[in-house]
Amino acid sequence: MLMGTLESIFLTPTRVTTIAISYAIFGSLFGVILIFLLFVVGFVCFGVMVFNNATYYTLIIFILSWLLMLGFGMIFMGLTVWIKNIGQLIPFIQNLTMFFCGVYFPISVLPTYIQPIAEYIPFYYSIEGLRKSLVSTTPAEVINNYILKLLLLAVIAIILGVYTLSKGVKKAKRDGSLSFY
Repeated sequence: MLMGTLESIFLTPTRVTTIAISYAIFGSLFGVILIFLLFVVGFVCFGVMVFNNATYYTLIIFILSWLLMLGFGMIFMGLTVWIKNIGQLIPFIQNLTMFFCGVYFPISVLPTYIQPIAEYIPFYYSIEGLRKSLVSTTPAEVINNYILKLLLLAVIAIILGVYTLSKGVKKAKRDGSLSFY
């Protein structure tokens, strides 16, 4: 959007969801390549075998987390096209979310009265699900619980994302503000 190409792309007859999913796939491609390289280095240099039963749970959680982020990306893209200047709202939400969902440290180190906040942040289930899936002693029921919650949250986020993005683009086209930032 800062380079002025997003609006130009939205003016083409390409569907909005196709544009959003294409951006997400392109952005994720480099992450997948990096993870693959890390697996290769781990195997070649350290003899670490990565694939076991827990790997499949981890892969499912990765995919559901990606879908959840795709939904939130579409929501923020729609709001950006609609409002045009969100300012520092997105970085603020991102930092607040990362603080409370366990990216920087486990939630257990927070004061007990703040810990329940994490359960209301969707990415908490991604982080905790990944942690639990990487520990071999975690029962499958616990991991399945995280997978079900992530599935539900991903579906909701994608539906809201498609709705927000579609409404934002329609409003911007109606107002004639799609061609400038």
